[in-house]
Amino acid sequence: MHSELPNNTNVVSLDFKHPDLQFSGSEQGQVLLKTIAHILKKINQEYVLYRTLEVLNKRFGHALITNNSSIDKIIDQADSIAVTVKDEQQVLHARMLLAGVSERLVVSTISAHNLTGSAIRKKLAPVLTPIQEALAVLTTPQ
Repeated sequence: MHSELPNNTNVVSLDFKHPDLQFSGSEQGQVLLKTIAHILKKINQEYVLYRTLEVLNKRFGHALITNNSSIDKIIDQADSIAVTVKDEQQVLHARMLLAGVSERLVVSTISAHNLTGSAIRKKLAPVLTPIQEALAVLTTPQ
């Protein structure tokens, strides 16, 4: 069953050309991306973070990107795909970065340091910052 996300803030679609960017640019894609960006900015509960990253993985997963526990490896994968296109390279890179995101990125850090509250955002900044930057690229008109 597929349901529409409410568009309470008059989010508009973005006109991306690349086939892998069609959902990202759609009104529903924009609502989802902006909602996730908002959640990550305020994240302070590990389970909310896990579920949010899993939503990204399920909605933006891609056959050419494998989930990884290293944000650097995900960035490298996104680089290798984005470099193959001429137009919308930055946007495609952001979309492919999100394709590799999952709970695997953060679970070991949260467990090892027993993180809670705002400490989650602080300790995971090296992982969350590239994700937030990708979300910003995907939600900003080009």
